Amino acid sequence: GKSLGVVVRRSYHSPEVYDSEESNLQVALAVENFVDGEAVAEVFIPVDDASCCNPLASATTYDEFTSVKGCCTSQLHVWVEDSGSRIWGSGSLEGLSPSLCFSRAYSPSGVFLALEPPNEARPQPLLFSTVSPDQLQDEVTYYLLRGGAVLVAGSAALPAGTSANGIWRGALPIDIPDWATGPCRLVVVARTAGEGISVTAAANFERKLEWPFTLSASFSEGEVL
Repeated sequence: GKSLGVVVRRSYHSPEVYDSEESNLQVALAVENFVDGEAVAEVFIPVDDASCCNPLASATTYDEFTSVKGCCTSQLHVWVEDSGSRIWGSGSLEGLSPSLCFSRAYSPSGVFLALEPPNEARPQPLLFSTVSPDQLQDEVTYYLLRGGAVLVAGSAALPAGTSANGIWRGALPIDIPDWATGPCRLVVVARTAGEGISVTAAANFERKLEWPFTLSASFSEGEVL
């Protein structure tokens, strides 16, 4: 049967030592795990260790940074297996991959956000959250960046959205200007309803340059010949 192979690796950095711990997991996938073609698998990630991860601590040198924030990130490598054999990229559906790698950073608020950039089929960005909107403030702040410069900054109301499998999602009412072309980066900042702790998510995207007019040219018969 199908299953997920998972490696969770957490590195511990300090001026004195570099170490890491690794967990190998296998998560079975059954038909009942899938809802509308999507399955959610729970993966154990080591708990946050305040002795080497204090995101509020100040650090002015690399050694100070690794000492107080050296284990703030966990790396995950996930792949799909079939009857114990790993499925590789060949033969998979176009645009999809049977494996992925990503990092999970420490969140002092316990809230995690993710962002899908706008595309031709969905012009508004899609925001994901591990908590429902009633645990966040009513508005988010967003920044549209290109080449390190802020093109647009503003705020948007959190939509009602929908929740499934413990994840809330909603399309943010943000209109990306037509002139914002080329490689861009969208950053969204939400704040918790109680203490107002900031939580951010970002996504890169690229849009082709579209001229606001049609180019045309004409030649005389003599010029053509």
